[in-house]
Amino acid sequence: MYNDILKNPKFKKAMASIQEAEKDREFCHHSIEHSLDVARIAYIISLENGLGISKDIIYATALLHDIGRSMGKEDHNINSANMAEEIMEECGYDSESIEAAAYAILHHRDKSGTTASLRDIISIADKECRRCYCCRAYDRCIWKDEDKNKDIPR
Repeated sequence: MYNDILKNPKFKKAMASIQEAEKDREFCHHSIEHSLDVARIAYIISLENGLGISKDIIYATALLHDIGRSMGKEDHNINSANMAEEIMEECGYDSESIEAAAYAILHHRDKSGTTASLRDIISIADKECRRCYCCRAYDRCIWKDEDKNKDIPR
């Protein structure tokens, strides 16, 4: 079902808005490529830890985790969670899946230190997928040096 998200008009419009807003941004774009990197890494983490979270829910959550950036950078996690609920409902997801994804999206910026839940793995994957080690804006990046990814993740 996560492929239905890619066809959803609200999703497509929001991603186009994000792409336009970030066209001159030098680092950490929030493109479809970023969302798919988050999905793949989160899925690997889930498999490695035997979490049993469905691939569909992981991919849906990852695709939608930054969608609220189409409304601006501030509170993007809140806006993303709200938009995710609407889009997932339109794509036929059940209320339990929508609730799990929205919670993970709302808290994807939090650090938990564990790999026990959808929220945890989306948060970890969101950070791990950044290619700081080869970024041309490494020296100008707003991330603290200790938060930058200096090695290839998973």
